[in-house]
Amino acid sequence: MKLSDYDYCLPPELIAQEPLQERDKCRLLVLGEKMEHKKFHQLINYLYEGDVLVINETKVLPAKFVGKKSTGGRVALVFEKEQSDCLYECRIKSTNMPVGSTLLFENLRGKVVGRDGEKFHVEFDRKITSSLLQQLGEMPLPPYVKKKLTNDNDYQTIYSCKEGSMAAPTAGFHFTADLLRRIEEKGVKIAKV
Repeated sequence: MKLSDYDYCLPPELIAQEPLQERDKCRLLVLGEKMEHKKFHQLINYLYEGDVLVINETKVLPAKFVGKKSTGGRVALVFEKEQSDCLYECRIKSTNMPVGSTLLFENLRGKVVGRDGEKFHVEFDRKITSSLLQQLGEMPLPPYVKKKLTNDNDYQTIYSCKEGSMAAPTAGFHFTADLLRRIEEKGVKIAKV
């Protein structure tokens, strides 16, 4: 089997750019002995008493900063991990990002001090706090979502409560409180991570 066996054409107009108002009314593809097209709320029909449903409670941080290099070019940076007080591991989207580059964001300055493959090490002029992320950051949306978020909660699961994620656990987007309640009433255990 080759990776190319999984290539397919996905027309851009079929990629959702905003969530449905009723999250559990989205499509669900069920693959068993045959392929079936269902709605997400019908997931309950495939879960049984004694099953365990694992949900990821992490909340996405607005960890994407958009700014420019000191040379004037646009830069988008996503914080991934704090390495020390003002040193962070980041993903950077920009053309030509050599070590030594200076990055300028609103009220924040950084310098690229190292690189490991796709990860950049950036030292900032101050610690990146949760309040600074809330003030300056944007949600780091997947590259196929082109529409700007109008509500950051649209990129969170309904049960997200523990800050720290750089991307949403998207498989959980479509659960509603009512669907989770009905799943529990059916005898399915819900494990939270």
